Order: sequence, then C-alpha cells, then structure tokens
Amino acid sequence: MVTDQEIASCVESLLRQAGPSAAATASVAGVVRELEAKFGLDLSHKASFIRDQIHLLLGPPPPTSKDPFAPHVGPPFQPYPAHSLAGAASASPFAHLPHHHDLTFRYPPPNAVAVSAPVTVSHQQQLPHPHVAVPRPEVAVGPLSPAVARPVVASPKERSVTYVVCCRPNSVGGSAPAIVAKGGFSGLFPDSSSDAFKFALMVGSPDTILWCDVQLTKDGIGICLMNLNMKNCTDIPRMYPKGEKVYSVNGVQTRGWFPVDYNVGDLANNVSLTQGIYSRTDKFDANFYPILGVEDVAQFKPSGYWLNVQHDLFYTQHNLSMRSFVLSVSKRIIVDYISSPEVGFLSSIVKRFTGSKTKLVYDPLAEYLNFVDNGNFSVDGVLTDFPITPAEAIGCYSHISKNSSGLGKPVIISHNGASGIYPGCTDLAYKQAVSDGADFIDCPVQMTQDGILVCMSSINLMEDTTVTKSLFNIRLSTIPEIQSTPGIFTFNLTWEEIQSLKPMISTHRVCHFVLLQNAAFLAERLAFSVTDAVISALSDSGYNNQTTQEVIIQSSYSSVLVKVKQQTKYKLQYMVDESIRDADAASLADMKTFADSVSINKQSIFPKTVGFITTQTGVVQRLQSAGIAVHVYLLQNEFTSQAWDFFSDPYVEVTTFVEGAGVDGVITDFPGTASLYRRNGCANLGNNTPIYMEPVQVGLIGLINPKVEPPALAPLPVLDLADVVEPPLPPVAVKPPTPGGSTTPPPSSTPSGGNQCTVPLILISVAVILGSLIFI
Repeated sequence: MVTDQEIASCVESLLRQAGPSAAATASVAGVVRELEAKFGLDLSHKASFIRDQIHLLLGPPPPTSKDPFAPHVGPPFQPYPAHSLAGAASASPFAHLPHHHDLTFRYPPPNAVAVSAPVTVSHQQQLPHPHVAVPRPEVAVGPLSPAVARPVVASPKERSVTYVVCCRPNSVGGSAPAIVAKGGFSGLFPDSSSDAFKFALMVGSPDTILWCDVQLTKDGIGICLMNLNMKNCTDIPRMYPKGEKVYSVNGVQTRGWFPVDYNVGDLANNVSLTQGIYSRTDKFDANFYPILGVEDVAQFKPSGYWLNVQHDLFYTQHNLSMRSFVLSVSKRIIVDYISSPEVGFLSSIVKRFTGSKTKLVYDPLAEYLNFVDNGNFSVDGVLTDFPITPAEAIGCYSHISKNSSGLGKPVIISHNGASGIYPGCTDLAYKQAVSDGADFIDCPVQMTQDGILVCMSSINLMEDTTVTKSLFNIRLSTIPEIQSTPGIFTFNLTWEEIQSLKPMISTHRVCHFVLLQNAAFLAERLAFSVTDAVISALSDSGYNNQTTQEVIIQSSYSSVLVKVKQQTKYKLQYMVDESIRDADAASLADMKTFADSVSINKQSIFPKTVGFITTQTGVVQRLQSAGIAVHVYLLQNEFTSQAWDFFSDPYVEVTTFVEGAGVDGVITDFPGTASLYRRNGCANLGNNTPIYMEPVQVGLIGLINPKVEPPALAPLPVLDLADVVEPPLPPVAVKPPTPGGSTTPPPSSTPSGGNQCTVPLILISVAVILGSLIFI
C-alpha cells in the first residue's frame, strides 16, 4: 500500500532528476510506469492524481478553449461598464485627488508564469509538526526566496464584523499592522465584487491586502465567494430556481445553492453577486457584478493577496481537491497568505510554502485602537469589511496624546451630554461629555408644574422616562400646540414627582436646567415666562459676570432670541429646524441682528435620498459670508444615521463636514469622536494628507445602475425672511385668583428643599471651565 503523499513526493523526485527539458515533455503514462516499477504496484487507478501532481509542478497545459477565469483575459461579464470604477475617473468620488489610485486593469502577457512569493499559512492553533521548507523544482518557476516568518491572521467565524489578527509586544519593532479587506470594501459593495476590491485599494491604505474566500466549482475552478451557500450572496435562486440542494456542511444539513453543482461558465455567465448582509445597502446589486475567479482578483495588483479556505473537507467529500487548486494557482499568481480552520488542509500544503511556525490569535474586534495602540501590545493586522477605518486608525489616530492641541476646529457642542453613551441629560452623560472634550455642554430647558427649570431632552416625559409605568400615567393629555398625539408633559408633574421617575435606560436621576421650545405657549396658557426664568437663573448663578465661561442660548424661535438679546449679552444661536439649500439676503440680514451663529441639519449641507448623497449645497458658505458661524446637527456614531457615502465611519463624516463643507462646529451625541478627530496626527499634512483622510466627494450614487437609482430628491427650499421673522412673544397671562381670593404666586426657578439638582450645581460642577449651551 502506498500513500498519496509518497506518490506526490516520488513524482516530484522523478521530474527533478529528469531535468527541465525532459520534465517539460514528460507524459502521464510514462511517469505512471516509472512509479509502478519503483513501488511494484499497479497504479493505473492513480493516473488522475498523478496527472494533477505533474500539472501542479509544471503548470497545466495551455487551455484549448476560453477559460472565463484565465489570468490573461479581461474581466468576464461586464454588462454595465459605465458603472465600473476601473477606467472611469469621473465616476470615482476620489478621482479629483492628485494621488488617486490608477486601478486600470494591468494584465500579464499571455501564458506568463509568475513566481510565487513566500506564503504565510495561518490557522487557529499552532500546527503540530515541524515545518521544513522544500524548494519547488526549477523546471517551471525557478527557485523560491527564503521564506520570512510573519505571524499573522486567522480564519473568521462571522464575516460582518472586524477581526483581530495575531498580537506582538510593543517592544518588538516592525511595520504597521496590516489591513486586510475581506472581500474588498464589502461593507458597501457586494462581497468579492470587482468594485469592492477596487474601491478598497482606492480609498484605503496603499498597503491594503485583499482577502478572497475560495470556493470550488464543479469543474475544479477556484472562485471568490463569501459563503459556501450562494443563496444570500448571489442571485442564483432567480437564475436556477430548481437548483436548491441539501448537503451536510460541518455535520449540519444545509439547504441552498452550492458551487459544486455548477461549472464555472454557468456561474460566470449567468449569476451575479449581491449584498449578503441585509442591513447594508442593496442598491449596487443591480450592477450585476460577475463572480470573480481567484486569478481575476490578482489582476488588481494589491500589495498582498490572502486566500481563505473555509470548507476543504466539504470539497473533498465532493471529489474536489482544494489542495491541488491552491498549489496550482500559487504557480501562476502571487499568493501571500493562506488561512483555514482545518488543520488537515494546512498540513497538506505547508511543506510547499514556509517552514516557519504559525502563531495566531483569533479575537473579535470592537475598537481598532484597543488592539493597535493600547500600551501593551499591537496586533499584526486586522481583517475588515471597511478597510478605510483601520487605515485611519493606524495611520492617523494611533499614539495620540489626549492632551495634544490638534486642530482648532470644529467647535464641539454636546447633544444632551454624551447621550450616545449614557441616557441624555443625566449626570453621567454630562460628565462624560466634559471628559470627552466637549467645548459646550448643552441643556435643553423644560419646565415642571411648580415652575422648576430642568434639563431634559423632550418636553414629553413618555419619550425619556418610565412615566407610563408609574402612578402618573393617568395624566395623559393632548396639546395640539405642542404635538398632535397624547403625552405626559413636564409641566404636568412637579419637580419632586419627576425626580421619582427613571430615565428610560438608566437608574440615574434627571439633571437640570430644563428644555422648552414653546415659550409662547407657556406664556399664554401657563402664565410662565421661560425666557425670564432662564435669564434669572443664569444671573443668580453668576454667569452674567463670567469671563472664563461662555454661555450660548439657542432657540428655533427668533422672537425668543430677540427678547434675550434685549436683556443680556450672551451669545445667541438660531436653530433652523427645516432642511434648506440656501438663504436669501433678507433672511441673512435679519438673522444677523439677533444671532451670532446658526445651526442647520446635515440634510441642508449634503442632501441625500435613500441614504446616498445627491449634491453639496452652498448654504454654509452663504451663511459664513454674512458673518454668521455655522454649526451642523446631529452627528451620531451609528451607521444608520449616516449617508452611505461616509462608509459607515463617523470620522469620515466629521472630516467631510469640517474640511469638505467648512462648518465651524458640530452638535453631536458623541463628543469624544469629534474631539479625537481634532487631535488626529494627519491634521497638518497639507498635500501629503493620505487619501483615507480626505473628505469624500459626491458621486457614490453614480455607481448605482440607472434602472434602480433612487428617486430624484425634490429641491430643498430657500430660507427667506418670512421663515425667520416672528411677532414678539406674547405677554405672560395673569393666573386666575385661587379660591382664597389671592393670585397664585409666580413659580420659582429654583427647587425648594430636598436632594435636588440646582442650576448653580449642575452648571458649575459639570461645565468646569467650559461653555454652556442653553436651549429654550
């Protein structure tokens, strides 16, 4: 009995002894006869295996028919070339930049054979046997350079997130951590599509490594596909509706469509890739990206190429050899890394590559900087669907001191404190905002039934507290002047009663000063002047005499700001609560009389439809030309709040609004994000700023197939004088006398007695030397 390993070793020995010229013309029958003589056995049943070994060592014979995935042919099946990134600079949002990547296809000459670079084989545990480097025969590819051990990554378990790969102590020198783009820029485009691979190289680090999940077709051709089951990542159910099968995958009966049932031509010519993670945009599915072969991806000329083999055992059960394919393809293209969760597969190929020991740590990644800049160790690389983010983290945000001065812009204004981390308007949220570097701590002012001012994000307690589960849920009322639906409002409860409630997701008490956007309603219906109460509270706290602490009062009502300006010297900010594309001269002149700054929403600067930016307006420059500072609201870290053009990256969004649109400040749930942006290490590089730190340009929507483009966005209105000018606030109504004959005394702006969060306490203890932004 002779093993396949012994046969493979003997084939290699025979070809080596024969010399280059004889080996090149060796026939399968001749090699079989020599092996039979050597082993004294009938090996005719091993002829196919021996043929594979000869092709592996010498390279396959020239194809007799067109191979859809041959490396010297153009990309197959491009039904919408106008939407391809390659060769279409105008379609690229980054094409205007001087250091824009040229991603035009660069094909090797026909029949060229590339010398494979040393390959690092990775697995989730150290391989149990010593690795000895075996040079390949010189007859076909020439000698290999000595392999350099690089302790790198692993195979992923769940593909929609980021993974850490292999750690090293900080004391060990070396290059920056690697960035591995899983399936290209698969956080935006369909995984393993041509535009995903090209975009990853275009906007990410120039050292980005491309990752291919290798699958095998029925005829043994390797393709890049994120899943073994093609049901969710391609449109194959539509093209082959009767092709569904049930196979055992890792011991689990799995229903779906599998590449082992189709020849490469069936897939390349009829099936296209789709977005396999449904929380991401599907608008690029209609570009009908063809499935790419392993050799097609090498044509993009990445700095490194990574093959991940997830299901070698499955293919072996279907009489396909992943080992033969990987060894064969490594003769024709440069493969830098190979990973797999199956030790048997890695053991079968390791002698063909490097003799170094494999070191591997597999760990899910929540924050890049925790793994590349934590003071104790740094990983050697990260695997990600969004390669632009680790490029920023490694290139511009690592090794930054929290005390570094950085940029002067933007001004950072919290939104209900650091409400992206803690419930808004709680002690924890405000303290976190201060710790994160906010310049201004906001206080949305509301009023209680007994006239106490408190900081709460909404006048409706149902939105922020557990009031509906309390004894006060019977105080439900409908007030059309505030909202059309019923609510339980702050002025329906006393301050003591509000203190008994809990924030919706926290056990901490509600803080204070209070939000109120309804000054006219309060004056007419409740006989309460919120503007007078705010001015009085600030004066009582000493803020009217402060020189180190700046106060800004914001309102979406010009009448409120006009009154405050008549009585104080605080800075005032006018909030435009509708989306606009411009402001006419009359409105600018009027705003200038009462406001120092204006806050506008993101849609007013970068209008978007179905998540894609359509254009950039000139409203920021228009307002600034009138001497009015511009602050944008509301910035959040959650990708669902961002346009797809920002690549699900809040730092790209901040960069684009500050550097691309030129805003003076940001209002954000995450002050720490804006603060870290101000301190980034690439802030003053000028023309040497890396491409991944440039503001994005409008144009991603142009990559969508016209057949499924989002509907055109109606033009946004222009802010005019009628939108700004308001009648003066009405006088405060006189409350009717009580049954005892006296009128109700005016409410106090300060609570009386008890453990209460007073105005002086919350502003001084939280604001420290920062400014305060009051919303009324």
